[in-house]
Amino acid sequence: MTEDTFTTPDSWRRSLLPRRGGLPVTHRPVAGWKDTVAASLSGTVDPRAALTHPSTQADLRDAGLAYLDAALAHLSPPAAAGPPLGAGGAVPGVGGAPHGAGGAVPDAGGTAAGVGNTAPGAGSAPFGVGGTPPGANGAASAGGGGAAAAGVNGAASAGVGGAASAGVGGAASADVGGASSGVGGGVLGAGVTPLGAAAVTVTAVGSSEHWSSAISSAHADGWIATHGLAFAVRAGVELADLLLVTPYRADLGPKALRRFGDLSASLQRNTDGTTMVLHRLRVAMAAAPDDEHAAAVDALAGLREGHLTTGQRAAVSFLAPARHDWVAADVAAVGADRHADWAALLMFASITEPAQFDRLRMGHVLSHLMRSGQRLHTLAEGLGAGGMPVYRALLDGHTGWADGVRAVFELVAAVPTDEAFQLLLDWPDERTAMPFLIEAADRFPRRALRLLSAAGRGGALLQSHISRHGALAEAMADELPAGAAARVAAAAAKLDAVRVAPSGALPPVLADPPWLGAAKARKPAVVAGLTCTDETVLRWEPGERLAWQRLRRIGGGTLSAAETWRVEVQLRSGGGDPYRQLTFFVEAPESMARPHLAAWRPRDLWDAEAWLRIIVGRFEMDAWPVVLDAARRGPAEVAPALMAFAGPEPAQLMAEWHGRLKTLRPAATQWLLRHPAAAARALVPPALGKPGLARRYAERALLVVAAAGHRDLVEAAARDHGDAAADGIGQLLDADPLLQLPTKIPAVPDWADPALLAPVELTGDAGALSADAVRHLLTMLAMSKLGEPYAGLAQVVAACTPASLARFGWSCSSSGGMSALPRRRPGRSTRWRSSATTTPCGGSPPSSGRGPAKAGTARRSPPSTSSPRSAPTSPSCTCTASPRR
Repeated sequence: MTEDTFTTPDSWRRSLLPRRGGLPVTHRPVAGWKDTVAASLSGTVDPRAALTHPSTQADLRDAGLAYLDAALAHLSPPAAAGPPLGAGGAVPGVGGAPHGAGGAVPDAGGTAAGVGNTAPGAGSAPFGVGGTPPGANGAASAGGGGAAAAGVNGAASAGVGGAASAGVGGAASADVGGASSGVGGGVLGAGVTPLGAAAVTVTAVGSSEHWSSAISSAHADGWIATHGLAFAVRAGVELADLLLVTPYRADLGPKALRRFGDLSASLQRNTDGTTMVLHRLRVAMAAAPDDEHAAAVDALAGLREGHLTTGQRAAVSFLAPARHDWVAADVAAVGADRHADWAALLMFASITEPAQFDRLRMGHVLSHLMRSGQRLHTLAEGLGAGGMPVYRALLDGHTGWADGVRAVFELVAAVPTDEAFQLLLDWPDERTAMPFLIEAADRFPRRALRLLSAAGRGGALLQSHISRHGALAEAMADELPAGAAARVAAAAAKLDAVRVAPSGALPPVLADPPWLGAAKARKPAVVAGLTCTDETVLRWEPGERLAWQRLRRIGGGTLSAAETWRVEVQLRSGGGDPYRQLTFFVEAPESMARPHLAAWRPRDLWDAEAWLRIIVGRFEMDAWPVVLDAARRGPAEVAPALMAFAGPEPAQLMAEWHGRLKTLRPAATQWLLRHPAAAARALVPPALGKPGLARRYAERALLVVAAAGHRDLVEAAARDHGDAAADGIGQLLDADPLLQLPTKIPAVPDWADPALLAPVELTGDAGALSADAVRHLLTMLAMSKLGEPYAGLAQVVAACTPASLARFGWSCSSSGGMSALPRRRPGRSTRWRSSATTTPCGGSPPSSGRGPAKAGTARRSPPSTSSPRSAPTSPSCTCTASPRR
């Protein structure tokens, strides 16, 4: 790779929407796709009810029912009485008959989707004459309008030269080899169309309650495996125009299908099930063999000859981005429709010219684009080296949105031009630009050395760059202007002037880090069969129950007496509107509501922090089943309602949240310290159980309880289970804290360069920490949690000078340090955000305009005293991470 050629970064591979000719990609059907599809068609949305809904259009109903019946027969396990579908025997079912008594497919008059096409009954053959499956030397049963659907030696319903089966705008539905359902013969038989496939799939992926990449991928892979890629992309284009209409209230009846037509598709579809299906199809298109890809493109070309909505045209270009003529035409069509926001998002994944981007700027599309790393990476791959006009446009008007700026900077750092590097170098907020400057400098080292040395103000970064590319600096010395060459020489001299401490002078945790394997923790003691038999109880603090009862929830309204009675009747029958039910349990008389509470489960947990505590305050322990179910589904919303409960289930939930969910760690710690005895009794058994997550969570929670002054309670709870349990818990509490390591040790990223930080000096003028020792220190900071610093940091504080540690901590959070790291970047650990602002020891930062006493490895001058950033000054802040707001 030359420094003037755009190459898609490998780090984008996992988030990229691939295109043919881009990064190599493979496509294999997801394992168990049949089971996933079958399960999705038997969920809360009944596909048959949606297809037969009075509001569903007739063509969607007919095509969908035909596909549904064939698909269900194909997905069903073979019956013991007969051979599988398509093997010369009856469709699997009772006595070989599918779906119902007598073998008739459930439909008006017992007929299948085609005119005169009777479904196989008892003793009849499936889908063909004389039991011959489609595609095997015989004419299959008639499809729509009676046209024969056959394979080899028969009339092709969807093959070359055969009668057309219904597609978009009536276009022929062609497959390779004349098969109606893919190469070599159809699996589902006649009457199956892409429109029917899309109509069935939208019932599984169209509801916001069931958006799932697993379900969408399974449906897309099922189309491909069953019918071939050409059929699948046609079905995807049909799907782009379908909507599952969801009633506002659950008691208003089943859902229906409709077409978008030329109406706007909401930006909410940016992440919906339909979009995920198209994403999966695009992967398959990029990975397909040349002949299959060509056939699929021909199928899409056939669709373009008929009428397509704006959204469908965008879907075609999305699936075939290499057809630049289609992309150009569809950019013009989408740009002319100011309401086609979803279509514009699809088109961003196919454009290759900055001028096309300008046509697609509408409404809130750009903010949605900037919130998706996947779409941004795909856009950047298409634009290549010419993307700078687009990136400048994205930055315009969004300079105050730090996460958006970082997302764009990741694209800028991959552009192989001086303009791109200079934009990062000139950006006024160098805290934001710094990690991307480092990334761009490592990607284009010659350009970086030339521009950094010419700038005259990239001292810290120039020094860091030379430390990693010293040979290049020497090789380019004669190519640089005199002033730039002098700056390079001065930076190299500063690096050479650093006196690195010998390894023998380092504190043990830096000389021989435990996480590198030199020291090993003792094998944990396992005491099987322990259980906690405590019952879950409520332990109110003074005035707490009354305070919960008086809480006010957001919205929800009230119920009249008649409405209250109606909701109670619906609860008895198992139906009703979940929002009215929630109001019922908050407001209805306790004597009326209490009998129904045990069986009720809230569907939506929005604002549960308020209304669930109201319910607990009203019904106390009768509300526990509701709270427990909700806590397993929505920890953040339900944690406040768990505070008053004590027992095994609350303890295990809080231990898990403490170990797994950073945002809930304070709440979990609060619960552990509020109920230390109950926590100890409940968590001793899992803490001595078999190794795994449950044990790890319990161990860490018990350590929190013991560290808070309740070790006696933990030891007493262990003694209740015998000597073996007491010894095991004693081993846990007495274990070397240096060996209390996370399961996965965080790696120091390349852009967390010790050369950018102030040197850390050992006491007694023993020298400065080496680059490796600084990386170990950074690793310890990354392992530290909020309020729980890693134990090894205490050794560093004791061995190093307070002033140099203060300067090091300040450089971590100043313009040249790691605080410039983004809060969220794909593939980057957010742990570095909090560790970047860790202050290793007390002491004031360097004063205004003065840097560290030595320019050790490298550093930036700290900000002036007018800076809004506050400096760590208290000695009590030793190694305490303070996350940036």
